[in-house]
Amino acid sequence: MITAFSIIYYFIQTERNMLRSYQDHANFVQSLVQNAMQSKKAGTKNLAVDLVSKYKVRESILQNDPALVDLAGISRDLRRTSTYKNVWIQIIDRQGNVIARSWTDRRGDNVLDYRDELKALYQDPRVSSVISIGREDLTFNSVVPVFDGKEFIGVLETLTHFNSIDRSLRKKEGLFSVILVNESFKNIIQYPFTDKFVGDYYVANLDGDNALMELLPPILNQIFQASDSYYLYQDQWFFKSINITDDQGKTLGHYIIAQPQSRVPIADLDGIDQWIFQIMGFALFAVLLVGFILYNSRDESFHWDEQKDGSAEHPENA
Repeated sequence: MITAFSIIYYFIQTERNMLRSYQDHANFVQSLVQNAMQSKKAGTKNLAVDLVSKYKVRESILQNDPALVDLAGISRDLRRTSTYKNVWIQIIDRQGNVIARSWTDRRGDNVLDYRDELKALYQDPRVSSVISIGREDLTFNSVVPVFDGKEFIGVLETLTHFNSIDRSLRKKEGLFSVILVNESFKNIIQYPFTDKFVGDYYVANLDGDNALMELLPPILNQIFQASDSYYLYQDQWFFKSINITDDQGKTLGHYIIAQPQSRVPIADLDGIDQWIFQIMGFALFAVLLVGFILYNSRDESFHWDEQKDGSAEHPENA
């Protein structure tokens, strides 16, 4: 009975410990992603401030001359000399018209037509760092206002991507990433940088695992609904979804982490294994002891009966 109870208790505690370990891992993964995004935002902002101070951004805006600042050359130099391997840079005038971009020759479009956060920034010019959706991608955007004296004349904006976060988490933690932009923004992204989609969800990381992206469509709703915890798929994959929001708290997309379920660390049971084995050992000892006592009692009873029978056969000895 004690052994049976111990075994049942052991399996209950094992199941509870496993669920607790999954939740702890989900919290750990969420913290990793959120910290990485905050770090990327800060780095992108520092880069933008540095570029405005080094190059003739003010002159480029005043003269509406993209040739005064070689944005493509700056981006190439950063790729070679820094951890920023794919920085996009653009200069925008006070009306919101693009003067120059580092990653394309396309210019002259008005970003205020589809960038609500920039509209607010133009009303109150200040250094800003947000996550935003543009016509090409979901990016970390940092804006530095440019002044001619006290007059606001435009901004320089740096844009960085999620790819470095994806690569870092895969290399250091063995975590796979699929970064999805909400399907409601599909029409905004007219020139998709990665050219990858999961259904109507744009995939914002270049190295998104193709096998995982094929696996996602039928289980996306379950993964999103479990955003406060985690989702286990067929005892094979552990999924954690982290919301990606703008500075107003609006959800832009989802950072989905995937990991083979077998690689999720499961915490030790804090000595319960040893306790269970001690209980089972005690129970076994008790059974053997009782058996030994019963055996001896039976043996003594047998000898006593023999003595009684012998006395009955020889009454003269009484």
